[in-house]
Amino acid sequence: MRCVAHRIVPLLMLAAMCSPLAGIEVTLKGEEKPFNAEPVRLERHDLTYRKGRKEETRLIDDFKAESAYALKAALTPREARALLELARFALHRGLLDQTREQLDAAMRLDNTLAQRAGEIAELCEQIEAQRLLERAKSALDDLDAETAEKLLNRLGESFPKTPAAIEGEILRGTLSQVRLAKLARRLEEQARRAQANADAEAAKKRAAVDTWLTQLEGEVKEQEAELTRAVAEAAQGKITTGLPAIENVTRAIKRIRESLGQNEGLLRHDDQIETASRIDAAAIKVAVKAYWRWGFHLAEIRRFAMARTVIRQGIELDPEDRRLLELLVDIDDTPAASEDD
Repeated sequence: MRCVAHRIVPLLMLAAMCSPLAGIEVTLKGEEKPFNAEPVRLERHDLTYRKGRKEETRLIDDFKAESAYALKAALTPREARALLELARFALHRGLLDQTREQLDAAMRLDNTLAQRAGEIAELCEQIEAQRLLERAKSALDDLDAETAEKLLNRLGESFPKTPAAIEGEILRGTLSQVRLAKLARRLEEQARRAQANADAEAAKKRAAVDTWLTQLEGEVKEQEAELTRAVAEAAQGKITTGLPAIENVTRAIKRIRESLGQNEGLLRHDDQIETASRIDAAAIKVAVKAYWRWGFHLAEIRRFAMARTVIRQGIELDPEDRRLLELLVDIDDTPAASEDD
């Protein structure tokens, strides 16, 4: 039995040595998925750790701050100076709770380090105070005076001797201004909503006129396309169909312009008046071209009297149109035209 016992004990010791130690769950910067790492040693900034059965080495600051701290803490002996250094390590990475925890642990082991621990604790307070100040500033930027005031109160009560607390007292004087600015913004928003509602109501009232103007503008474009087709037909010698089509264009344009004139009183907005003027100008342009082409083809078939009438109708619309004026002169200079009179 003693022989068996002597054999079992070394086997148990060997199994314990071969069993992997419980790893620390850590996360690398830029990654989200954590993994288990067993820290082996830290030489300056190079951390060697086991990941499964594989040993790897990385810069300790390749890990997120909490993970870097946990790895260093696992390798730090429970000695006062080492714990003080661990506190400084945590402070440099913004881990203030961990910093205070290690300062307390170091002081319990060796109170002769009080001065050095106090310097680190003071830095810790200044950082935390600055964080509170930045949060208060952010609240002020958002016009949240209530949150800002709470943060400034906490700053003054918890860290009264820090530079951040002094700056916080200066900021406290802006709280009333921020409250007024917030009120002004709320009133501006109410005014914008009221204006939006008024605009929507105005848009509803003017919708019928806008629709009418859009339809008229579309009709002018349709007549312009019809004129192009009719002119092409007349140019091909199809006078009996081409000329009536051109005449129909002039009649349609006349109706459009009469509609604009008769309903001018409906145009109550500047943009509607501008739109109506634009439609009328486009209509005149189509009509003048129609009268010119109509008169030109009438002259070609030697119907000079009617050609003169048509051309003069176009000149009434645009007295300075050179095409109409020149065509009228050409007709008057034609001997056969006088006979037609």
